[in-house]
Amino acid sequence: MKLKDRLLIVRRSLLIALNPRTDGVYYKTIQKGGSVKGNLIFTDKEKATSLYEADLVDLFVNRCEPTSELLTRRIKGFCLIVQEHWNAKNPNDPVEFVKEE
Repeated sequence: MKLKDRLLIVRRSLLIALNPRTDGVYYKTIQKGGSVKGNLIFTDKEKATSLYEADLVDLFVNRCEPTSELLTRRIKGFCLIVQEHWNAKNPNDPVEFVKEE
């Protein structure tokens, strides 16, 4: 992606974020290595917090089968992914959210 394209994406996102009828703007870009980077621009901190919490509830509760066992497995899996990424980036400061069995 060229620098001009990146600046246009950021400019467009800022214009949308400054709109008083908009709560926030989320855009994703694909890096040269193939990884996807997402950026989120919010107009209000309280709205950002409530939207983030609503997204997590939707991901873990509303989209999960109606059993507590499956919800527990999904949350443990998510915590393990975060734990592995953190420990790979910060070997001197490891975390252990979930003990591996």
